[in-house]
Amino acid sequence: MAGREYLLAELPRIVNFPYRLHALGWRPDHLFIHRNTRLMHLFICVTFRKTGESCIIVNGRKRRGSSAPSLSVIRAGTRMETIHASRHDELYFTYDEPAASAVLALGINSGEFRMTPAVEEVLSAIRRNLDVLPLRGAADRLDQLAIRLITECCTASGGEPSEDERIAEISAGFALHFADRIDLGRIAAKYGMSRRSFFRAWKRHFDETPLQYLIARRLAFAEELLAESECDLGEIALRSGFGTPGYLIERFRARHGCSPLEFRRRVRVGGFAGPELSSLE
Repeated sequence: MAGREYLLAELPRIVNFPYRLHALGWRPDHLFIHRNTRLMHLFICVTFRKTGESCIIVNGRKRRGSSAPSLSVIRAGTRMETIHASRHDELYFTYDEPAASAVLALGINSGEFRMTPAVEEVLSAIRRNLDVLPLRGAADRLDQLAIRLITECCTASGGEPSEDERIAEISAGFALHFADRIDLGRIAAKYGMSRRSFFRAWKRHFDETPLQYLIARRLAFAEELLAESECDLGEIALRSGFGTPGYLIERFRARHGCSPLEFRRRVRVGGFAGPELSSLE
């Protein structure tokens, strides 16, 4: 998705949401140099995928930024001067009054955060709604998604997560990215665990293994596609993460005692109540 700014101030809204956006900008692989820039609106910026550290003077005070994802809350009237910039992805929101005061009243602060599955999910939802502007309701959803993203960034700040939080974030990531190729070693390392310590921690929270957890979610999505779409088995296998129709059929028979196409037929005839006796003989 190419970078650009979206002016939302003049777009009609359906509901009177108090945190109405003035504008929203998406800047992938962004490098911007401030030269005594004065901000005219409340500016809230989410930056991630940074290539290095940065340094900027804000109202005469030097501020350094690390390579970690960060949320910046910058009031209208602030002056900024760049000393050193680094490339990054950036999503920003601007607010006019009275929305700006309403947003500041939420008590949000600048700071670093972890890129959690919840943050990723809201970012994806924002990009989807940008694709359908100016359709009815899209601006309303973006108003609400902006506040939700700010909330998730604040929730994901505040130091290292506990074991419970790490396993919850990992399982949420599995649920969000179940169709992707999952590297458990890489994920464990991201959360400061070895493969062995990850499996021990997972076992304390779930009765099923990580693979069983993933397969269950892939099957649930495949069942949804079989029931509600006309996709063929090849497309369903790819979209659900099984890769090939053969592996989808194998897992489907192990779970339901019938083929995917037989499952589709039974669901559409009148509901699926488990395998027929003939399929178990």
